[in-house]
Amino acid sequence: MSDGEILEEVVTSGLRLHQAAQQKLASVPPIDDDKRWNAPIPLRFEAQLAVLFMGAIDAYDITTGILRHRASQQAFRGLRFRLESLALIRWLTEPTDHAARQQRAYKVVCGVITRWGKFLLPDAGKDRDALQGVRRVRMWREYLREIAAKDGIEHLKEPPDRPALLSNYGS
Repeated sequence: MSDGEILEEVVTSGLRLHQAAQQKLASVPPIDDDKRWNAPIPLRFEAQLAVLFMGAIDAYDITTGILRHRASQQAFRGLRFRLESLALIRWLTEPTDHAARQQRAYKVVCGVITRWGKFLLPDAGKDRDALQGVRRVRMWREYLREIAAKDGIEHLKEPPDRPALLSNYGS
């Protein structure tokens, strides 16, 4: 097989998987998030799983669209995102009981909030509006800890880092 034929086969077989995933996701009823939480990051395990799954589907669409025409850095970033999403989904769904899964969902939110804060603060400088955004992210962290404590989670940590996730849950 030529490189082009191999690439086309990968895209075609991936498209079948993609269509099956879209159909499966379409059959999932709407998922409400925790009413105590008002940040844009889902808190409930079920909602997080759906968001991660949809992100992986979107990354597939973008990646295969690029790969149909050429191999590029953006296509490989899309593949990396999909692999990281898969590892995070595997880690998130590893426990079989709901309480352990929800505790991991709290860790995912904690990690996202931490990354947002680290990303936003250096760019905020002395801009009042930008600093208000940083304060809002910090408030989410405190509110998350309060909700987690009410649910019996006293010490909220972040999920494993990317290298650990890929090493233990990557394909």
